[in-house]
Amino acid sequence: MEALFESMDQIYRDLDQRLVPLMSEALCGPGCSLCCTGTGSIDINTLEGLRILRYMESLPQNIHARMRSSLAKDRKNRKQERKASCPFLRKNRTCAIYAIRPLVCRRLYSLEPCSERGPVLHKEAVSLGAGARDALQRLDWNGYSGHISYVLHLFDEPGFRTFYASGGFDPSRVMDYGKAHKLVIHRSLHGKK
Repeated sequence: MEALFESMDQIYRDLDQRLVPLMSEALCGPGCSLCCTGTGSIDINTLEGLRILRYMESLPQNIHARMRSSLAKDRKNRKQERKASCPFLRKNRTCAIYAIRPLVCRRLYSLEPCSERGPVLHKEAVSLGAGARDALQRLDWNGYSGHISYVLHLFDEPGFRTFYASGGFDPSRVMDYGKAHKLVIHRSLHGKK
């Protein structure tokens, strides 16, 4: 898994490097969290999810438990079709997992003050972000993508974490969960690796 994490970090670094000139006029900064509140789906892949879980498990038990509770609340809100803030958004409007934030967060910024219509990005940034997303999905070939709370909860399915970490691929093991939570199978998106 460590080699996959390093490859994922390289995809992040490549995207960051390409976005730097585009983001020079971005208005975003610490505490600017409109993109993290009341948004649609905060989609991640299973590789990003496993890294987030490992990070959570490295934290003191009370913080880990608080994050787990926030994720459960987010799943409940989504089940009731209520939009909610990112489960990792702190009360001070900063990100609890910023250092390991997923691609969806890394590629987002705004050139204008955010409003209900959301952030304003360069078209090139949107294209670069889509390319990085596709590269991550090909890297995470045996994995899935979907809303952050659902992907993280997938690792609570009996045996899934060990099976996934060993390189196993068997969508039938998570078929019901995947359908119920609109998870996407990476292999179905990109054909052959």
